[in-house]
Amino acid sequence: MDLKGAEIRNVKNLCSEMGSKENVPMRVNIPYYQRPYKWGEDNIKNLINDFKKNEENGKDGKKGKKEYFVGSAVMVVSAEKNHDVIDGQQRITTMFLFTYLEFLLQRAYVEELLSKKRIAKLDTALQKLEEICNILFGSKIEESLKKVHTEIIEKVSEEEQGDNLFDILLENYQKAVFLPEKNLTDEMEYADKYYIEQKKLLKKCDLSLKYNRESYNEKLKEALSSFVIFLTDVHNPKCRVAKQKEDELVKQYIDAMKYEFNGLCNIISIKGKSPIEYTNELISEIDSMLEHIKFCVIITGNENDAYTLFEVLNDRALDIEDLDLIKNLFYKWYCHHTKEDDDTVDECIEEVDEIWVEKVFTPITGKDRAKMISYFAAVFFTADDALKYNDSERYREVLENKYLNNKNEYNSVDIKNDIGVYQMIAILLENVELAYQHKNMKCVEAEISVEKSITYKTFHLLNALKQYGVLSALINVIVKQYIDNHTGTDGAINIDEFGKYVDEIIKDYKNNNEKFIKIHEIAFELWRFALLCPSADMPRQEAKKIISLNNVNRQEFSYTISLEIMNSMKEEFLKWINAWKYGKGDSDLKAKVLFINLFNTEKRDNYLELLATGRSFRTPDIQLDHMEADNINHSAEEKYFKPKNIGEQRNVYTDTIGNFMILDSKDNNNKDNRPLEMALEFYDNMSPHHWMIEEVRELLQDDRYSKSEGGSVKYRVPVEEFFTERRNRLLKYFTAILSRKLNDEKMPFA
Repeated sequence: MDLKGAEIRNVKNLCSEMGSKENVPMRVNIPYYQRPYKWGEDNIKNLINDFKKNEENGKDGKKGKKEYFVGSAVMVVSAEKNHDVIDGQQRITTMFLFTYLEFLLQRAYVEELLSKKRIAKLDTALQKLEEICNILFGSKIEESLKKVHTEIIEKVSEEEQGDNLFDILLENYQKAVFLPEKNLTDEMEYADKYYIEQKKLLKKCDLSLKYNRESYNEKLKEALSSFVIFLTDVHNPKCRVAKQKEDELVKQYIDAMKYEFNGLCNIISIKGKSPIEYTNELISEIDSMLEHIKFCVIITGNENDAYTLFEVLNDRALDIEDLDLIKNLFYKWYCHHTKEDDDTVDECIEEVDEIWVEKVFTPITGKDRAKMISYFAAVFFTADDALKYNDSERYREVLENKYLNNKNEYNSVDIKNDIGVYQMIAILLENVELAYQHKNMKCVEAEISVEKSITYKTFHLLNALKQYGVLSALINVIVKQYIDNHTGTDGAINIDEFGKYVDEIIKDYKNNNEKFIKIHEIAFELWRFALLCPSADMPRQEAKKIISLNNVNRQEFSYTISLEIMNSMKEEFLKWINAWKYGKGDSDLKAKVLFINLFNTEKRDNYLELLATGRSFRTPDIQLDHMEADNINHSAEEKYFKPKNIGEQRNVYTDTIGNFMILDSKDNNNKDNRPLEMALEFYDNMSPHHWMIEEVRELLQDDRYSKSEGGSVKYRVPVEEFFTERRNRLLKYFTAILSRKLNDEKMPFA
């Protein structure tokens, strides 16, 4: 690692040589791929207040100038001694704006000293202004200021002074520091002239904080030019903004300086102080902040090392900063591997950044959806079969090593397409209405819908089961098919139609649209696998095969599951469904989905037939229900099932799949704990005369599976064989459902 060193530093010596405490111009550069300045009122108010509390407490509870630590700043130093900021740009920019505010106040303070002929403090005040200018602007303005400084000190030291000497010195000073003549009769007119002079100053000088994106430099300069500070002998310093600003980033900088100015005014008492004294206290407070607010500055000579350090210092779950790292990776690759001119690069970065923050990872995206988008995109780009959903710290690594490293040239079309993939995945998750809470309810709602495709249903099943590694295969297929069919001759993907494309997939409830049939077939396979297997292991292995065939580099629909693996899955299914017990989360959901699908069939002699239009349910609140109640009413316990073996628990039988049906929540509540024979009417309410309910009724009338009890009023009570027989029948029906092809209408059972 090319580590140059690490030191605790303030903003004044942020870019000094390691081991040096010299105050030098910052020479800080914000790379293309960094996000814009975002600090708001709360950030700045908290910084000022926390610093002040820290200062007042001091060391050992005594007032003193205790250092206030604000975190790390990771930078890459070039041979020209420019420092690219990898981490800490929001805090560094905030301190830069404090420094600029100090410049405006110090400049106005010197102007007022000259105006009021306060000679004693002029030399020190001018020297301080030179130091501030050196940090902010480098040597250009500092040199012209030194000339005026020398002239002022020499002239005011002379014994003979003309009547208009201070007027001349004031005018020369104003010209040197780009201030208009101070006439505050009309403050806004003065502000406009002030703005013009500031524009001249910032055109002449190089700011010590710059962006690779020239448009950001212009916006920063516009904001700095527009921020006006002035004071008089009767009024404390005021801030004004010259001209109304429409650009959001310009307003962001201006607002930040307002928050800084107002925050300082709130902590400095004006009682008993003249305006010029009060201004000097404001300057002293800023100087204290610039002196005692410290960064842990870590400098490397290698950008990759800087990112490694950043990740070590910021060890956390995926959040907005991690998303910025991913975005920055693409921006960095583009900036380093394009042959396009700076204007094109700048325009492109502006465009894709707007997509990233307004269409992909918006303020309402939420952490769960953001993580999904990031994961699915990483799988699409890399086809990395080892990447897991919870490997968020590896997303950037695999993107760089397995995708971007293969691109020696990377132009604006490439980065727009790649950011477009993130946008498409965001659209896909939005349009399929993927849930991040109440996932099981959404899955059931999808399954009972007669107007949604199998692809839509598969999304919700896999999401509810948290099988994201399986779902990624389906997303790869959808995104890749769209890209292949919607890429222009210039290589650019037309993303505008993707939302409509997804909606068409969702609404293809017959699953027979030629455009989407391959997608539906793969979705159906993944749906089957998820229901057949007790865990995600076997479905994930098949998903990896699909991912290897469908990713950013290829698309092949040649995937078929081998007979051997399918037989293994069916064996696994028989094992877990035979051993199924109520109350085990994912397996409960799978059972519910299987029952819903059985309700969408008619039973013939030896096969099931899908209903042409599906069966409507009154509510998506479908529950698994014990047909024979798990809790008995002891006042009528003779009507309930009891095991033959004394001491054997009822739930050995009542919690197995053979005792279950689905029932909507209303009927389930009304059914309560009634015995099975009395409960059948509630199933009829949900789905009158359905063959599954009639079959239970038949079993209950069969002496092999139940017995007749009671005196004059007879009633039927299930026996052990009832639960075994019904379980065996359900196994046949479920297997038939899961053995069919996508558009098979008839499903034979043994």
